[in-house]
Amino acid sequence: MISCYGVLQPQRKQIFKEIYQEHLKDYSDEQMRDLGFELLRDEMFDVKSEGISCLEKIVKKIRVEDIKLLEPVIDKYVFEWATCDGLSCHFVTKAMVANADIIPIVESWKSSTSWRQRAACVSFLYFARRDLHTDLIMDICK
Repeated sequence: MISCYGVLQPQRKQIFKEIYQEHLKDYSDEQMRDLGFELLRDEMFDVKSEGISCLEKIVKKIRVEDIKLLEPVIDKYVFEWATCDGLSCHFVTKAMVANADIIPIVESWKSSTSWRQRAACVSFLYFARRDLHTDLIMDICK
């Protein structure tokens, strides 16, 4: 069962937008990354979603090192499909599009924990729909 406060997605987006404008817009990329990772460590889905929102703000500047720092967060704190798929679609995929050096890291997740495996599969859906990286995707699915 997914634990959450029950705040609807449109409300969460508005709240995040306001908090970002009032408190977070001057955060460095590293501070925003660290905040995103910290929020992903929370047990509540609503809070994890805000962590993903933080990471989305810096996705075009994500480095390989940042994705490697995400791995233990996924392993220990991502334990349900909603967070895994949200993180994959809204952050990991966009990070791979912005920085192709991240692609091999995410591909390597095929041999990791079940949630990192799922994250790899979901993250590559964007590419599968565009008939890109087909051999890599087939290898992940084996």
